[in-house]
Amino acid sequence: MSHSCLSHSDSVALAYALIWIIRSRHATLGPTTQENSMTLTPDQAQTIFDTAFAPWVRALDLTITDISKNGATLTMPITPDLTRMGDVLSGQALAAMADTAMVFACAGLFGQMKPVATTNLEVQFLRAGLGDLVVCEAQIVKPGRNLIFTRAVMRAEPLGKDIATATATFYLA
Repeated sequence: MSHSCLSHSDSVALAYALIWIIRSRHATLGPTTQENSMTLTPDQAQTIFDTAFAPWVRALDLTITDISKNGATLTMPITPDLTRMGDVLSGQALAAMADTAMVFACAGLFGQMKPVATTNLEVQFLRAGLGDLVVCEAQIVKPGRNLIFTRAVMRAEPLGKDIATATATFYLA
């Protein structure tokens, strides 16, 4: 019976190569909030939204008012196209707004738009969405090497009452 095995020096060389590969992958893929000096402005983020997002998401008329390494704030007018019986904002519009805001929170973390995939999204509807405008504040909860955990709070204006909260996990593609 013949066995093929590596010599000690070959094993050491292989171990060092694997360590180098892992460190290189971590350095290029993982969020580097301390090392990342790039910043994304609200105007730059708005341009990305206006040109790169699906038409049905753009139809929500979202405006990116703030973006930083910690999160993003978006607004959405409450219009007849987004409401259902009783002029109540639809849950689908709130869910899409929350997901989009948390995607931009990830972009703020990186200082640029990187491809992320929503792995889960949970929305809790607290009260009817009534008013003129929804403000969604999204935050980074925990950035990881491959997964980014986020949360969002949506508030109806002018009443200033929270109408929904959301959490999501994103995979850094």
